Amino acid sequence: MVSIVVVRRVKPIPYFVVPITALVIGIVVSMAILFFLTGYMVWPTDVLNSIWDGLTHPNVIANIFLLLTIIGFSLALSFKGGVYNIGGEGQFWIAAWVMVYLVFTTPYLTSGTPLVSKVLVLLIGFAAGFAWALVAGLLRGFIGVDEVPLTLMMNYVAYNLIDWFVMIPGMPWRDVYGYAKTRSLPQSLQYSILPGSTVSVEMIVVTILAGVIVWLLLDYTKLGLTIKIHGSNVKLLRSAGYSVPLTAAVALALSGGFIGLAGVVYLCGVTPSIRIPVETSTSGFGYLGILVTWLSMLELFAVPIAAYVVSSLYNAGFTLMAMKGMQQAGITAGVTNVFIGSVLLMYALLITISEYKIKIVW
Repeated sequence: MVSIVVVRRVKPIPYFVVPITALVIGIVVSMAILFFLTGYMVWPTDVLNSIWDGLTHPNVIANIFLLLTIIGFSLALSFKGGVYNIGGEGQFWIAAWVMVYLVFTTPYLTSGTPLVSKVLVLLIGFAAGFAWALVAGLLRGFIGVDEVPLTLMMNYVAYNLIDWFVMIPGMPWRDVYGYAKTRSLPQSLQYSILPGSTVSVEMIVVTILAGVIVWLLLDYTKLGLTIKIHGSNVKLLRSAGYSVPLTAAVALALSGGFIGLAGVVYLCGVTPSIRIPVETSTSGFGYLGILVTWLSMLELFAVPIAAYVVSSLYNAGFTLMAMKGMQQAGITAGVTNVFIGSVLLMYALLITISEYKIKIVW
């Protein structure tokens, strides 16, 4: 009797092969999809040129790159612990909203020097992201709720909470002209753009600090060691006397805290107000960060590289949307999702193939 079984490979395929191959095949699949959807009007060369423009013009994608790098570091922290934080979007926007709320209801936050105010709002963003993620972390750790659907659903809770808060009549954060957005942040909190660029010194500094802190935390602290052991051998962690539920909760909460920094940086350095409905106005950085983290294979040194590539794909999507062929085909949105979805699908397939093989047993 013949049977087909799936067995783990004795020698897995080198890990760096997976993200590179997934990226290449994902782009090829995207080119084919766009080529046929547009009635052969958007050629593969158009797609490649759009991606190349992003790769060779760092100034165009600088802000996206820095934000995705922060989020990539943040998600790597929890992913290394085997806790899969899919709620980066919610943590990103909750942190941004809490900052806006406190800025317009607590005058002393902006009464000091600009440097002190900017540091304070970063701490607020971290605390807000930490607290929001901690809710999911506690449910995951102590009750056993699967964190993937839980954190995903919490994104939509965050969207709707912020929409409701922003539109409360008579509140100090409401836009003075009645538009569906908050007031712009005070000038003292907005980052100064470097001459001849689209990026600020503050964004660069926060990105570097986030990476360094996550690296030090994971590699040089007892907490970091327990998080990594949680991701590889829960039984060992439990036998050593550590709380497995608490470790899972802290890993998820810390990840949310660092993502909260990205939410603050986004408002201070890119756009100074929150537009609603958040779900339709968001750029989806929390979701893009997941692809960055997987493509980096959870290696911190590879996070900026993956963020740069994903930023280029993101930019290519917007470039292609402006093309005549796309508009004639009625495709005016979602092109970026074609790239991201194709690469993620290929990654999931290849990571499985790299670790397992199909064996025919006679």
